[in-house]
Amino acid sequence: MVELVLVKAADVRPLRREVLRPGQPDDASTYEGDDESRTLHAVFKDGATIVGVVSLFHDPIGDVGSEVWRVRGMAVHPDRQRQGFGTRLMSAVQAVVEKRGGGVWANVRLDALAFYSARGFVVVSDEFELEGAGTSVVMTWSPKP
Repeated sequence: MVELVLVKAADVRPLRREVLRPGQPDDASTYEGDDESRTLHAVFKDGATIVGVVSLFHDPIGDVGSEVWRVRGMAVHPDRQRQGFGTRLMSAVQAVVEKRGGGVWANVRLDALAFYSARGFVVVSDEFELEGAGTSVVMTWSPKP
């Protein structure tokens, strides 16, 4: 059975590194704010195996609500991609944000633009180069009133 579990930052870093920062040093998968008390880290586990990870940081940007969160480090194991885990992770993020009455934003790589757009995110920036990640845009999402 696959289940969503809240974990510590150290538990999400190996899959972050493998999927999002391949070939980069270990510290490339450590993000500022990882260990803050308001930061949430979740994984999908299939037994003892982590198949997907996502982190949600309290990180204000623009005007997307009273509680503003940032999605970072969302990744699904290469062997489990295109099986709905990314969609389920994002649905969990959106449910948390909706419950707290805020909005969410993310730096989104261009190759993930369609995924985020399909989940109601909108582009709010021009393209920019994100060191170690490539060409990206900022996207935001807020629950419908």
